[in-house]
Amino acid sequence: MSLLMDATQDFKLRDYVLQTLQPIERLREDYPNLVFEQLSNQLIRVQVPVGAEEELRMLQGQSNVLTIPTLYGLNAIEALNESNIAMFHQYPFGGLRGAGVIIGFVDTGIDYTSNLFKNQDNTTRILRIWDQTIEGNRPQGYTYGTQYTNEDINRALQSENPYEIVPSRDEIGHGTFLAGIAAGDDRTGDTNFVGGAPDASIVMVKLRQAKPEFREFYLIRETDVAFQGNDVVTGLDYLLQTSIDLRMPLVICIGLGNNYGAHNGSSIIERYLNSLTIVQSLIIVVAGGNEANSGHHFRSTIAQGGREDIEINVSDQEIRGFFTYLWASISDKVAVSIRSPIGQAIDKVPVISNSLRSFSFSLEQTVVTISYNYPDAQTGAQNVNIRFKNPTPGLWTITVYGEEIVDGIYDVWLQRNDFV
Repeated sequence: MSLLMDATQDFKLRDYVLQTLQPIERLREDYPNLVFEQLSNQLIRVQVPVGAEEELRMLQGQSNVLTIPTLYGLNAIEALNESNIAMFHQYPFGGLRGAGVIIGFVDTGIDYTSNLFKNQDNTTRILRIWDQTIEGNRPQGYTYGTQYTNEDINRALQSENPYEIVPSRDEIGHGTFLAGIAAGDDRTGDTNFVGGAPDASIVMVKLRQAKPEFREFYLIRETDVAFQGNDVVTGLDYLLQTSIDLRMPLVICIGLGNNYGAHNGSSIIERYLNSLTIVQSLIIVVAGGNEANSGHHFRSTIAQGGREDIEINVSDQEIRGFFTYLWASISDKVAVSIRSPIGQAIDKVPVISNSLRSFSFSLEQTVVTISYNYPDAQTGAQNVNIRFKNPTPGLWTITVYGEEIVDGIYDVWLQRNDFV
């Protein structure tokens, strides 16, 4: 059993993403106590009510790709001027300003009262907001949240107390910032700010924050801004359905990211996004580069029978812990051992397919959990997840051993900056 699946026992995780060709009606018939929600043709969200744990284990045994959602944090963009995009607003063969196009976001929400998103007559350029955090008027086909239409937002803007009519707020500001960069235009004349596509319409999905049990599992703080992958996929599907309903071309702007996965397009969300690229009149834009100088990635090549040490410098402020993700090349197999800053060691852990082992230390509070996933269901390669809980400050050493090597290239990632 892999580390991700083992989390069902220790952390009582109740949200999953299933990739399957089975019709959802068949799943509901076979597993009547589980709750299934279609996200796309092959992706289904699975919720596990209390008492349905045995059916989840049965579903795990029948499915190759049932995963818990990974957590996504915020990426930022600060390069509007550097991009020199304004030159295209007065393009000789017709200004490129986004007219007739939707720019959709899955983010922290939007300040719909900002002048950046209004027309000169004080009406909104926002077509819809789906706030996943407010229960009430759910969008058709979805099981949570509240949808606010263009008419709702205009009524709110004409009111003395707009948030009594549309109570959706962007408490963090990232979604407002991103929407402003992409499509803002202060038409009141108070400022001269103009975004990349100032005539575009806007649709915003305000994501709900990750549940406490996922934060505990991934060892991130309650104050960290984090969103579950299943909510992100549901938000992307909502943007696509809105584009179809309104018969307008769509640009999806994703300002989120994480360091999990093989970084080769094989994760569930990556494959879902790739499947959307065949849709006519749809473009997907993803922010990248925020982790460039973090030192959270290591790549090397190991030979058959070889070994290599990787050092991780852990701060004394890292009181919760962190994950390390190792991905080997397809057909390669590696093993690992661990040495703590004070010299206590976990000897080389034998590679047993889809196995998980936890280790504690006699002189330290740290608990290290090592999970070998071989072959990984999504990539066919080996994936090693290492979870450090309550790590002792100082230099931790992971030793990688080449057990069965054909290619030898492997990669190691730490969690993203704001999660450690």
